[in-house]
Amino acid sequence: QFLNEELSKRRQMVFISGPRQVGKTTLAVSLLGKKDNEINYFNWDQPKHRRILMKEIFPGERKLTKIPRICFDEIHKYNRWKNTLKGLFDAQEPNTHWIVTGSAHLLTRFKTVRLQMLRIPWRN
Repeated sequence: QFLNEELSKRRQMVFISGPRQVGKTTLAVSLLGKKDNEINYFNWDQPKHRRILMKEIFPGERKLTKIPRICFDEIHKYNRWKNTLKGLFDAQEPNTHWIVTGSAHLLTRFKTVRLQMLRIPWRN
């Protein structure tokens, strides 16, 4: 509930990070409200999503301004993800709220003032 409220009232990217299998994607999808593949949810591990990101979204061919919440899942596996997302976000805010998921150690190096980090700890 807290993260849902924060996402609604702030203009920023929300980063959800943590070890494998702790529920990052599940949490991110729950924040979307309704998950529509290739519309508001993109997973870098899925080849079709990766093609859409590289050919339509990253080059700016498809605008994301009419979609209130967008999730980029496992995007840290794209080696230029930081600059690409920052550039897209700067061009499209304040109309969208973005959720970015990935491993803990890779996401912590992203520097931006509009950042909310949520780390999910590993539990036995």
